[in-house]
Amino acid sequence: MVLSASSINSFQTCQRMFYYDKVKHIHPTEKSDALDFGSVVHKGLECIFRWLAFEQSEKEAVRQYAFQDALTEAAERSLSQEDLCKAKALLDAYIDLYFDEDKALFDVVEVEKWFTNEVRSPKSKSGECYTVQGYWDAVIRNRMTDEYWVIEHKTAGVVTDGYLQRVNIDLQSMMYIEAVKQKYGSCAGVIYDVIKKPKHEMQTGETDEEFEARKAASKTGRVKRKVGESLTEFYNRVRAAVDDGYLIRQMVTPRQEIAKEFKSELYATCRQINHTKTFCKCTCNCLKYGTCEYMDLCCNAGNLYGLEDKYSIDAPF
Repeated sequence: MVLSASSINSFQTCQRMFYYDKVKHIHPTEKSDALDFGSVVHKGLECIFRWLAFEQSEKEAVRQYAFQDALTEAAERSLSQEDLCKAKALLDAYIDLYFDEDKALFDVVEVEKWFTNEVRSPKSKSGECYTVQGYWDAVIRNRMTDEYWVIEHKTAGVVTDGYLQRVNIDLQSMMYIEAVKQKYGSCAGVIYDVIKKPKHEMQTGETDEEFEARKAASKTGRVKRKVGESLTEFYNRVRAAVDDGYLIRQMVTPRQEIAKEFKSELYATCRQINHTKTFCKCTCNCLKYGTCEYMDLCCNAGNLYGLEDKYSIDAPF
């Protein structure tokens, strides 16, 4: 079985969820709004890094290209105009904060590429061999140090100290580093661009009935009607609020002992997954991150009958 960081994390969270998703290829039909927003921001960032690879690229032109790619992705995912404004504000701020510095310092080696690695026992080269794969956002080379780095973009609603601390031991980070080492001979680490989604809400106006009711309740009767924001006004308000507190760049260089431990844990986990016959439910995680998207299926004993509107079976290719 070919595994990825997300599939391994899924197995560690709940084996039954892994079974439905990765073995049976059963997926919820309703997509997460948070995933759609992240995909739109991600598409704009992909555009930025593709243009960073060209020496003659100009900042303002790249800004417009990134906006256009985000707009196209937003249309495909039916993202709300409000969330599109937030995504564009973040991309605008990202370009202002990083573009000139990145262009001067980095050579962009790859953008949006698959990688595949073999995982063998650290203690014996003759043991079982497993395959892991992943998808890195970009690989860059620092011109000053000649070091290779992986660029990874993450969108999040909340960014805590614990969130930033965890990426130092994250499975995905280690897989990226090992993949770049195998392909290019060395890798200094992962540069995480963590992008926080603004929580601003668009101000809406009030109806005639609401205005009249508020006016009648006023002692003086002198009440100014609430007028809603235009999309331009909302965008400008969000952009003015988005500063470097919404854009966090963290460089992860794992210690040697952590990297060694990772190799042992990855091999052990791959072996466990490939030898598992019964995928057990982990009910302590059903409500840990909101309601698990496979809760209805588990409660129906894995039977899709009556749940056809909630789940679909997708081909594994």
